[in-house]
Amino acid sequence: DDHESIDRSTTLKDIDDLALREARLEQARENYLKVLPIFTDIQENLGLANTLKALGNLASIQGETGRAVDMLQRSLDIDTEIQNMLGVRADHGYLGQHFMRNDQPREAALAFEASLQALSKQADPIGYQIAFQGQLDAFAKLNDIICFLACLTVLAVLDEGLEERYTVLPNSLQ
Repeated sequence: DDHESIDRSTTLKDIDDLALREARLEQARENYLKVLPIFTDIQENLGLANTLKALGNLASIQGETGRAVDMLQRSLDIDTEIQNMLGVRADHGYLGQHFMRNDQPREAALAFEASLQALSKQADPIGYQIAFQGQLDAFAKLNDIICFLACLTVLAVLDEGLEERYTVLPNSLQ
């Protein structure tokens, strides 16, 4: 029964998410890989996209660049197809984080920009703020002072605690 398979797969994915948060990376990967064919077989696209997103993020954390980009792109394609805009925003955000981990700030800035364009601030205020924060970090790494200050201005409106984190500009901009 499809509903039973979805329930079982969702429960397994939730357990995997916990394992990932607790840095039990191999256990998380193993279990995500077990869930992946179930979502594929029953054509549960949202579960499939979320599992691919988790696998892509995990691959990125473990330094598997090609695998990370492939999984995240596949998740983005599915989320775009099913018009899951929260997923699209997250996919671009994870790609941006991946690019930052791999010292590709220009690609990261573009991914964070795509994340910002996926949904309005009102539709997803937390995701919006995270994407702006990612862009800010990418622009700092690029030494792009104008874009850095533009992001900082927007973030100052969104985040009251921003002043504590950015009272001193990053060393690269001083």
